[in-house]
Amino acid sequence: MKAAELLRLGFALVVGWTDPEGSRPYLGALLVAYYDPEGRLVYAGRAGSGIKQAELARLWRRLQPLSTSEMPLAVPPPRDSVEPRPLGPAGTRRRRQVSHLDR
Repeated sequence: MKAAELLRLGFALVVGWTDPEGSRPYLGALLVAYYDPEGRLVYAGRAGSGIKQAELARLWRRLQPLSTSEMPLAVPPPRDSVEPRPLGPAGTRRRRQVSHLDR
């Protein structure tokens, strides 16, 4: 399952972002994670291709106050981090337990 789909379904949290490349402003991709059955936050991948510039600006403004130097993952990807927080429509849905994910 792709990271963007995990976010949409409410299985995942945003834990950071990559730097923007080329002419893309604000941020590159969102770093996404999920809780495994033991309660560990596990990196799931990146999401964010196709996000329009206005949405990138909105995400950037929401992520800045959450920025932290501590990556919440056991094995962190080498990028900027934020406190784990749902940022999309999935944030209002009931959380479901994840037992297995195909990467």
